[in-house]
Amino acid sequence: MEFLLSIYFVTLFVSVVGVMAYRVSRGAPLLSLLHFFLAGLLIFQVSSGAIMLGLRAYGETNVQEPATTGVWYALMVTTFLIIFAVGWKTKALTFGLQNRIGTSQAVPTSATMMALAWGVLGAAVLFRFVLAFVPVFSQLSLIIASALASASVGLAAWAWARHWGNPTFVVLFGSLLLCAIAIVIFQNFGRRDVASVLIAALWGAFHGHFKLISIRRAVLPFAAIATFGLVTLAAFTSARTEKAAETSFVETITRLFSADIVRGLLDMGAGQEAAGYSMYLIETRPEATPYDPLHSMIYAVVSPVPRQFWEGKPNPLGLMMVPEMGITKKSAGYNVGPGLIGHIVNDNPYICLWLYPLVLAALLRIGDDLVRKFAENPFIVVPLGVALAEITALSRGELGLFLFRAVTATISAYVLMWVTAKVLVGLGMRYNAAPVETIVQDDEDSWTSSDLVNPAYSYSYGQTDEQETSDTRS
Repeated sequence: MEFLLSIYFVTLFVSVVGVMAYRVSRGAPLLSLLHFFLAGLLIFQVSSGAIMLGLRAYGETNVQEPATTGVWYALMVTTFLIIFAVGWKTKALTFGLQNRIGTSQAVPTSATMMALAWGVLGAAVLFRFVLAFVPVFSQLSLIIASALASASVGLAAWAWARHWGNPTFVVLFGSLLLCAIAIVIFQNFGRRDVASVLIAALWGAFHGHFKLISIRRAVLPFAAIATFGLVTLAAFTSARTEKAAETSFVETITRLFSADIVRGLLDMGAGQEAAGYSMYLIETRPEATPYDPLHSMIYAVVSPVPRQFWEGKPNPLGLMMVPEMGITKKSAGYNVGPGLIGHIVNDNPYICLWLYPLVLAALLRIGDDLVRKFAENPFIVVPLGVALAEITALSRGELGLFLFRAVTATISAYVLMWVTAKVLVGLGMRYNAAPVETIVQDDEDSWTSSDLVNPAYSYSYGQTDEQETSDTRS
């Protein structure tokens, strides 16, 4: 039975990838919030399930009846995908927010954008090395610092992509990228902040220029960024340690250069046993442990409240599972990834199996619609790309924490990019706005359809969907 379930998950994996490929062929951007979320779901819930059931390797997840539990798990993953697809298609729970959000900030030229990128990086330094040491505000400041570091890379990549062969832009972008990585790894050997910076580079380069040209012309520089990001992330995966706070910056760099890249790539693709933890929760809720209704949503809302002010603040599910499962010989703070389905089961599946996919579909649809509406404006597009590692990791968990971090990072980047621009202009920087001009794609073999990348969107804030469609066709 386990083998048949593994085959089912492989089929499901191929089907979802096929849907994503079909969307791209019909004009949807290759890089979108939806695709990053689905990639995470495929890795942490679908691929993880296929590997664990196919090899019958359940690790420390304590799954007792894999065949029976695997059937329930497969049904829940499939149900989630169906409800999620309906929510995405119908825009349920979006409340039209994508039509009420915009910016009055003009699109800057490439040179101005690069200057802004360094200014935003300076703001990241302020939050990481000054405000992070302010009591109470420290944890929130670290999230904002990571968001600004990612935003600075996104801006620099956007500017570089339009002049990717220009040595000046190459040096400025490369230097800023390394500085941003250094900021987020300081006393922090976790992967999500580093992944956010690396993905922001891809996001900025793609939406800044590469989506507008042929795949053949874009493949070399785009693949170079993707390869660098993948190798770096694999190194972090292989060399990470539970005692990140005790690891010096020099030791962190040393561990990265000695990391086993192949092992890191395999660990990344295996899904970190998230499916097994989800199946464990299916077996133990509510018989052994009662449901904790809407725990993830509640935790997302109360996350910014310092625990020192609220002794009874809810704990993350992944942390509570460690003693529950009898996992020992781990450092303080060790946690596991319950998986998206695991969170749904723990939070009461009768409520959350339909509510959570609708909420997630709504948030992602709002973001992708804004990217489409303001396709040429980095003040909208870049902030929506600073938390893509968190969005990808939603399917692994901790769901509430990652959701809070993603929303906080996006909003803080949106606000502080605008503030930084105003401060730099106030200090004497000349802000040069890019002229409105029609971008003509060079051939049919492009990354996305022309009606999704019309630069007129940058200056058409507040248009209705009908007006936007009319403008792109005129």
